[in-house]
Amino acid sequence: MEDHMKLSEAIRLGAMATEPARGFFIERSSNGIIKTCAFGSAVYAAGQLLKWPEGNRYIIGRWPWVIHTLVKCPACRWITIVMEIIIHLNDYHGWSRERTAFFVSMIEPQEQVLLEDQRKEQPDNELVAAI
Repeated sequence: MEDHMKLSEAIRLGAMATEPARGFFIERSSNGIIKTCAFGSAVYAAGQLLKWPEGNRYIIGRWPWVIHTLVKCPACRWITIVMEIIIHLNDYHGWSRERTAFFVSMIEPQEQVLLEDQRKEQPDNELVAAI
């Protein structure tokens, strides 16, 4: 997975490759089927098969805004950090990972991704002027 991939994109990508899960992060059944929650699908898309709490640390390291941003649950109006809302939508409201990814796409930071893309396109000596 590319370093600058947005969380919503990672959730969608992982959801295409795994079966949905409620109440757990990533699980591989005895017959090899991999089931993931919304966050588990993002971690799976990154090529990781991490269990909780390692997967939790990976998410916070990769998309730290999920613990620094408050948001209102679109289903019941509970207000908490994005990380808890994503888990809440998956496990409590039973939202699909695709629907959750769409919600995440509406709230995730856009300018950070653009800035990272711009940095990759510019030579090192032009970075200071761009910032």
